[in-house]
Amino acid sequence: MKPISLPLKKLVLNQLPNLEHIWNLNPDEILSLQDLLQVSISNCQTLKSLFPISVANHLVKLHVRACATLVEIFAAADAAINGETKQFNFHCLTSLTLWELPELKYLYPGKHTLEWPMLTHLDIYHCNQLKLFKIEHHSDEFADAENQLEEIPNIENLEVVCSSFTEIFCSQGPTTDCRKVLSKLKRLHLKNLPQLNAIRLEQSWVEPLLKTLETLEVFSCPTMKILVPSTLSFSNLTSLNVGECHGLLYLFTSSTAKRLGQLKHISIRDCQAIQEIVSKEEDHESEDEDEDITFDQLSLLFLESLPNIVGIYSGTSKLKFPCLDQVTLKECPQLKYSYVPDLHEFKPQEQT
Repeated sequence: MKPISLPLKKLVLNQLPNLEHIWNLNPDEILSLQDLLQVSISNCQTLKSLFPISVANHLVKLHVRACATLVEIFAAADAAINGETKQFNFHCLTSLTLWELPELKYLYPGKHTLEWPMLTHLDIYHCNQLKLFKIEHHSDEFADAENQLEEIPNIENLEVVCSSFTEIFCSQGPTTDCRKVLSKLKRLHLKNLPQLNAIRLEQSWVEPLLKTLETLEVFSCPTMKILVPSTLSFSNLTSLNVGECHGLLYLFTSSTAKRLGQLKHISIRDCQAIQEIVSKEEDHESEDEDEDITFDQLSLLFLESLPNIVGIYSGTSKLKFPCLDQVTLKECPQLKYSYVPDLHEFKPQEQT
């Protein structure tokens, strides 16, 4: 029987509580969906798997949310049962979202390899059992994420939310060319990581990220004490947003501040311990007192609910903000400096 070809390009399924299967076990005998580009599935509480491998070849976007019993994305084929390795070539996939799937364990239950060279958005949230990167040779073992990042070289947006990670980038990087890893990442978003001690941006294999990263957002990481090591230089960082990081005493040192020429926005909220934005170097000899610290592009500074902040910078170098035109200071009772818009600088507050 020749399969029926349907020109379906987008499939949306929402709130179908009794749906157990979207396709039967061998849909190619009935349907051919070579034009399917987008799939969005949410709130289908009895669904176990989504579809067979053949349906996924041309997908551009795959978004799955709140399916309580979903175990796998792609149903196992006979090859998986026989122990063969399946190759996934997602050459069109640009966006993958997996949200609140408590039983999801893998994309595919058998041994497989993944290729998704066009993927730019990967968003995984509350999928606590998911083992995304499976080693080809041992079906019961899984690779470290760092060793698989090379498979998504075009990723631009990376979010890590609600996890027990103690660090984001470990010391041992990928075994292949590190220049292909994170080389296009523009946004790093970290949230609700109660055990995170450090991001570890100083790892040598993470260097490509420092050249492309434009937005760094860190929220609810209460045990992290250092946001950015003093040795780092960000070529294109334009926005820094930090909130509820109660272990931080400062954002960055003076040497790092001098290498943030593209930074436009700084926002800090509800960080109980922070005392200043820029900290002077512990090694005072390394700090050039005659060299100004100039935030050439900074136009917005937002500080709110910082009960222990006493100043912007405690060192002796002069701070300059030639483009600063939006300043918000709220609930910072210990702050000893006020902003002077006409001079684009901070000066000590007059004692009353």
